[in-house]
Amino acid sequence: MEDSVPNVASVDEETAWLLNSLNVDDKEETPVSEVTIQQSARKRVEEWEKWKQESLLKLKSLKQFIATVGGHKLSIAEKADIIAIATSFDEVDEEQIPLEIRTLAQECLESIIPVDENSIRSEQWRQTISEVLQKHIKPLFLPSQHPSVNLDTGRKTARPAGGPNATHDLYDDQPWKIATSPGGVSGGPWNVIRWCINHADPSQFETLWPGLIPPIMTMMDDYQPIFRIRAITTAKALLQKVDEKLLKRTGLNTLFSESLKTALTYSTSSEAPTILKEAAACTHLLIEKMTAPNSKERFDQLCDLIKAAVIGGPWIYAGHKVDVMVASVVILPPLLKALGIGSVRFLKALIPQLSDNLITKPHMKHNHELQLVSADCLVVVIHECKPRIQYWKNRILNGLVRSWIRTKEEGKDDPGASELQQALRALYKALLDTCPSIQQHEMKILQDKVPTMFEELIS
Repeated sequence: MEDSVPNVASVDEETAWLLNSLNVDDKEETPVSEVTIQQSARKRVEEWEKWKQESLLKLKSLKQFIATVGGHKLSIAEKADIIAIATSFDEVDEEQIPLEIRTLAQECLESIIPVDENSIRSEQWRQTISEVLQKHIKPLFLPSQHPSVNLDTGRKTARPAGGPNATHDLYDDQPWKIATSPGGVSGGPWNVIRWCINHADPSQFETLWPGLIPPIMTMMDDYQPIFRIRAITTAKALLQKVDEKLLKRTGLNTLFSESLKTALTYSTSSEAPTILKEAAACTHLLIEKMTAPNSKERFDQLCDLIKAAVIGGPWIYAGHKVDVMVASVVILPPLLKALGIGSVRFLKALIPQLSDNLITKPHMKHNHELQLVSADCLVVVIHECKPRIQYWKNRILNGLVRSWIRTKEEGKDDPGASELQQALRALYKALLDTCPSIQQHEMKILQDKVPTMFEELIS
């Protein structure tokens, strides 16, 4: 408790020094894009190495300070300061942040996290998370408020503040993008928000709403795909815990849906594969959250998602981009399983494209990943649409056989051939279980012509 902290003045002074020392000086707080332009590669490397060493030393000091004072004796404000700093090292690529620094940051956080559910549900813990959001997150987003979100309540506004063109104000001043380390590769406010979501009790979300939703929506509607991705992963964490009634009552389900639809159109940027997978997964989660199982509403929304994220998007506009095609196929299986037999409405688009993916196109670079995910996806299509596969068996078999022949002919020089052959055997088994006649008819004809080519496939 706060009144049990010994020598509060000295504690506050040391806490302030430690926490402030973990931040980069104001002179280095330059937007990432400007840092990249203004500084040479050598200088960035030197600064980054210096920052890593200083951060490691000061995190060790912070950990020792928490251990000396006692995590349970820290005030709400002190805990909020520690959370805001330590979470900036959390949930980022290990390639960017050394594992030792990440581990130290996590240990600092673990020392102040409540250990039981009753403590997590306590008013003191809710106040701690609220302090993090209000003191460390809200000020960063004040200059770039989302026009469709009420800043005081987190609810959807009846009409955009400032008129239909107000969204442009989002991009005028964005202090939340300020680099937190040389090069701007360490964590940002999205990590802090996601950590707060993951460590809050669902019953606390309604009171935390004004601190959570405005920054999430500002990031979700940003013009840079990388920040949209970070916001979508944060939104997904929220959707996994929040009650659907709160989403509907505050209008957030509508805001999320509109923003995610826009994210699904990013098929030309370098981040397209990641944003496509994240946006599709988040949309799927939102649909399941807001619609009843086996309802017409859920069925229609899932169909719309497949059209927007796969058939009507990447397969039309990004067919030449292998990484985008791979992402579009990866997101299909969970959607097809959710639709079940209803997936038959897409067979005319699914089977030709997926079967063609098994074959390397003349104008495209050979890509095992696309072939593997397409073979796996075809297995799902066969299982979910079993009554209609008889009609499409030859189309599937055509792509399967041609891909198999290539792996056999180039197997010795192709390190990925073995894995692909295994996927093709699984696909053949699924097709054989659904259409047993192929063994005695189609495959027999092929075996008669090339006796040894397909022995491993059909055995």
